[in-house]
Amino acid sequence: MTWRPLCTALIALFTFALMIPTASARPQDGHLTDSGHMVALPGTGTNWYGAYHVDRQTAYCADLMADGPRNASSWVQAPAGYVLRKQNRASHGTHGNGSAAATDRELAELAWVLMATGQQPAPDIGAAVEHFVRLRTIDGAHQQAREEQRWGAVVTAHPGARAQFDRLEREARLYAGPYTLEFNWQVRPSRKSPTGHVIVAVRSAAGVAVPHRAFSVAGSGNLQIVEAPTSTGEGGGAHVRVSLPSPEESTVRGTLSVQVRGLPGARPKLYLPQPATVQRLLAAPDLVKLNDSVSVELKPEVFHPTLTTRTRDVIAHSGAPAVDIVTLTKGRPGAEFTGTSALYGPFASLAELKASSRSDAPLVDTATFSGSYDAHGDAEVATTELRFPEAGYYTWAESLDARPTVVPPAPPAWPQLPETSVVLNPSVTSVLTADGAREPAEVGTVLADRIDLGGIPPGLEVPGSDEPLSVSVSGRIAGPVAAVRTAAGDSCEAADWTDAATLVEYEDTAWTGESLDGLARSTPTTPGCYSAEATVTIRHGTATVGTSRHPLGVPEQTILVTPAPRPTPE
Repeated sequence: MTWRPLCTALIALFTFALMIPTASARPQDGHLTDSGHMVALPGTGTNWYGAYHVDRQTAYCADLMADGPRNASSWVQAPAGYVLRKQNRASHGTHGNGSAAATDRELAELAWVLMATGQQPAPDIGAAVEHFVRLRTIDGAHQQAREEQRWGAVVTAHPGARAQFDRLEREARLYAGPYTLEFNWQVRPSRKSPTGHVIVAVRSAAGVAVPHRAFSVAGSGNLQIVEAPTSTGEGGGAHVRVSLPSPEESTVRGTLSVQVRGLPGARPKLYLPQPATVQRLLAAPDLVKLNDSVSVELKPEVFHPTLTTRTRDVIAHSGAPAVDIVTLTKGRPGAEFTGTSALYGPFASLAELKASSRSDAPLVDTATFSGSYDAHGDAEVATTELRFPEAGYYTWAESLDARPTVVPPAPPAWPQLPETSVVLNPSVTSVLTADGAREPAEVGTVLADRIDLGGIPPGLEVPGSDEPLSVSVSGRIAGPVAAVRTAAGDSCEAADWTDAATLVEYEDTAWTGESLDGLARSTPTTPGCYSAEATVTIRHGTATVGTSRHPLGVPEQTILVTPAPRPTPE
């Protein structure tokens, strides 16, 4: 080749170049000063290896064998969901002409590194990022060999770039997305301890907690935030303490809402140049927020109290107060309770009571009870007072009112002897006879008293005791007392028995349910008024549980004894 043709060609090429507007008039598309190195690269001479800027953003070249960013006439940001085709040319040409595409994992690693290194990286970091980007946007042996040569020249001239690259590779493997939020309860709120401790971490695709991300929380419902940091911190776990009120009778619910900020989007921004022979540029994605929440629910403890009752007075008297003693266990400490206890009766005997059913038993009335459980969930209270109307056997049947957190016990068995009372209303009927008749008697006739008792159950059974009641009668026949003369003749109705003498007496004669005949049998020898009196004593064991006295002077138990008639002269 001669010099003349060569010079002619160079002059023509220079003239053509002057006719095209140069991209150097777009300083935003140039390299980013102090964020890379000028390095003598094999095959291209001294060139920039590091960050560029486009559209006021720090960016990095994605293609080998394509023109530099200064040669672009315009830039367009690729739409979301773009496919990043890798460069595999062995000679100069258009960008991204390969068949292989960057994987989701490679895009996520690029997004992390471009975000993490910021808008003004140090020179070694800028160079390390360019190599990081190149490795994920080239394909084929020729491209890989060329980049290895370029990178070898960079680290030879600037050894610190290798350390930065190794760091970026390591961090990208650890922290690249996609990201998930994880709630790891250290102490979950419970009824006994409503304060909880949860570690919230944002996990990378590798499952590593991402540190130093901006962090915020909010509580809703019944959940309150006790303590929360503003960052995921050095270890990547944000320690959050929450509290819920202790559930009393209704469920408490709350939600912990978490937001983590400062995470990169799934893929970097891709800027496409015109013409297509210019290298594409990759920039950090917009930061995204990660939101999640966890709900906590505390249900009140459901209690199953046990309930037993006992009648306050196993042996009582007609007209006396009827009170049931209610004992509860296993209730909710400190809670209030209410209930009812129904009184049924009278029954003539325990056998009749046992043969009955609650549905057909005669109901006297219903008492109520109320109170509060102590710190152990126990309580003992008395019902309101009812009255035993008459003699017989009576039994209680209790019922605990339901509450939102209380399951009442099943209805009690029927009947329950500890809830049964025997009620007494002793009455005495005394009939004094002369020779077995109620007619006026004469001196020399035989007087005797007959006792009938009422208001005492004939079986004398005491509920819950093997020992029955014992009934005894003591009495006497008193007289003579002077009769009172009336128009109708002598009468004992107004006789004064104050100081009446005893004709005959008896003590502690046992009553077994039948009439007692022939008591105080005697033959008066003096005319006048005679009357019988009796005292009934009811005992249970050694305790006297009731007495009833029939006084002197009652007509049915009083007889006028007249002198025997004088013999008629013959």
